[in-house]
Amino acid sequence: MDDFLREIYVKVYRSWILGQKSEQYNIKEVDEKTIVLDGVGAIGKVVFQGNVIELSVTNKKNDHIDFYLHFQMQTLGHASSLFNELIDAMATAENTKIVQVLLSCTSGLTTGFFAQELNQAATTLCMDYHFEAVPYNELTAVGRNCDIILLAPQIGYQQPKVQSIFHQIPVVTVPSQVFAKYDVRGALKLVGDSLLAQEVVDIPKALQLSVDYDEDILSIGIFKTTRSTRILYRVYKHSSVLEHGQIIKQKLCIDDLDDLIDLMLVSYPHLKKVGIATPGIIDQGHLTLEKDQLFNVDIIAHFKEKYPYMNIHLDKASEAIAMTLYELQDYKSLSFLYLPKSSYVAGMGNINEGKIMNGHMDVSGDLHQLPFIYEKDPREQILSEEGCLDIVAKHFLLSIMTFSPEVLAFYCSNVVNVEDVVKKLEDYVPRHYIPKIKKLDNIEEYLLFGEMLKCIAQEKQSA
Repeated sequence: MDDFLREIYVKVYRSWILGQKSEQYNIKEVDEKTIVLDGVGAIGKVVFQGNVIELSVTNKKNDHIDFYLHFQMQTLGHASSLFNELIDAMATAENTKIVQVLLSCTSGLTTGFFAQELNQAATTLCMDYHFEAVPYNELTAVGRNCDIILLAPQIGYQQPKVQSIFHQIPVVTVPSQVFAKYDVRGALKLVGDSLLAQEVVDIPKALQLSVDYDEDILSIGIFKTTRSTRILYRVYKHSSVLEHGQIIKQKLCIDDLDDLIDLMLVSYPHLKKVGIATPGIIDQGHLTLEKDQLFNVDIIAHFKEKYPYMNIHLDKASEAIAMTLYELQDYKSLSFLYLPKSSYVAGMGNINEGKIMNGHMDVSGDLHQLPFIYEKDPREQILSEEGCLDIVAKHFLLSIMTFSPEVLAFYCSNVVNVEDVVKKLEDYVPRHYIPKIKKLDNIEEYLLFGEMLKCIAQEKQSA
């Protein structure tokens, strides 16, 4: 599409949005660039930056961004579908506007009475809070559906461990004087202050590794959580980051990746190399992400048709992270286990002498194929710390017995301590068989940088 026609489409799109009246929100034209939709539980915003359009939804209950993307105008049909997704995200925020607060103590008895008192006070004060009490040993299984976790003083020493499990949910220990007196006003203030103080974790700084490669590379990392899909991206030149950002949606579709590549081509018209690192099942360029209703979609064929001049790679997230770990460590071999929060299916990246071990039909590391006999259904097992520990240990056992790398690394938020993994492995093998084990708490940087490294390695291999 030429710029003249695109500008006309943007003007038509802007006028169309202003005409979308609804009882669910008030629509207001703030200025020439900004349109705001004020809903019951969320604020929607449309910002026009020339031919680039930014859509976002901010949840009123906690000021979190629940939906965010920016795209270059291509067709009015596609642009209108993205606006409808914004409206859906606003509706979702409105339907979940109640702040879910989880109180936990050793048995749940003392916090149970406190939760009743707090719910009565919240109702009286017309506050959108709902309190529920659970014993500490059930916290891992139910905590993911809450907005904030309050720990009784007697288990306050567990706060670092609980926060490690629930990265983006505030975990706060109730002060002894508030808990002992069942100080309802103090507890409500604690919840409000904690939600306001919560900050989104910043993307870590770029790794300071020297990369001898002159062409620009777009590195895309897909992250799945129980609440959303995040698409992080960076444009690399050598090891420098030229541009970075993220898209936040409820579900992933192929058009999201098209929009992102099109947008990057505006600033980097000579971009010819794109790497996409994702969880899920990858089979010869086909991707399956069940929660996004993507089943065996031929991603590579799709991109070859749309961008025939580009080299686009689709890779397992575990392998991309393993590539970065290999560059950082002075070891010849390593295995990295990736067990996302939203899935009981793990993936493993194996590297030996700098090369990813893909194996026949690229199935190496696709652990969903393994006929492991778990202690219980893995969909239930993933909810508890002990269950996750069993999954991690058994996958590591497989790596030790078949590959025997110098280093084992993993990402699994439910498993906090490396020593727990070692002890679990000792149930199966002697301790001197167990290599060094490393736990990663933040994998964004490893994923994006590693996917850039994988693109370079694949290009050199095919040259």
